[in-house]
Amino acid sequence: MADARPAMEVVPHSDFVVQGISITTAVAMAIGVLVTGLGGTGSGNVFSYHIAFMSLAWVGCGFCGFWSYLSPEGTGTGAKEDRRQRHMMCMLGATALSVLGYIAIFKAHSDNGEGHLGGLQLGGDGAAVKRSWARFIHVVLGYLVLTGCAVQAVMGMSKKKVLEATGEKTVTWHGQLGRVVLQVALVAVLFGIWIQWNAKGGWALWAKILFSAVVAGALILLQLPSTPAPMLIPVKTTGV
Repeated sequence: MADARPAMEVVPHSDFVVQGISITTAVAMAIGVLVTGLGGTGSGNVFSYHIAFMSLAWVGCGFCGFWSYLSPEGTGTGAKEDRRQRHMMCMLGATALSVLGYIAIFKAHSDNGEGHLGGLQLGGDGAAVKRSWARFIHVVLGYLVLTGCAVQAVMGMSKKKVLEATGEKTVTWHGQLGRVVLQVALVAVLFGIWIQWNAKGGWALWAKILFSAVVAGALILLQLPSTPAPMLIPVKTTGV
């Protein structure tokens, strides 16, 4: 006799909670910077797209791509190959958005006659940071992330090609470097949230605190040494 109660299937909570918060926050940051009423620099300012693209890249795509390997493996959408494909698409998206973000900030600085080193100036008296140290650190971290993206993209595609051709796992440090790149990117985002972009100082204080809390939470989750515990989600299955 069929059991009338719904069967319970183990579903990674990342699919419903963690990644949902990540994507929602990334989209909120991207939209928020385009709306002047929310403290953003507006859609007519090319600088805005630097923040929008980088938020989508790392708070959204980058975190979700890495988290797909942290959450438990199951069947169907949780199968390892599905997770590998999701990871690849998210990380390629993060890389592409990062390039667009850099193009936006490069153009913004060029249009304003500014340098591209976060206020660092080199002269006869040595080096000096003419703008805030927070901005300089943000820029340095950003260049490290872009370099890491280039390395990861090349190595990741090479790893995938060999794995599909021979089944051999190569470039075993790819995941470890990816974790570091993502962590550096999220720290750069934290600095970016609190940098004063305009006369108003950027987003409202409550928005800065909220976005910072989510990014800080993501950084904490990335420290997990093993797969997090799944939660049980009732799904309809055919009882026997």
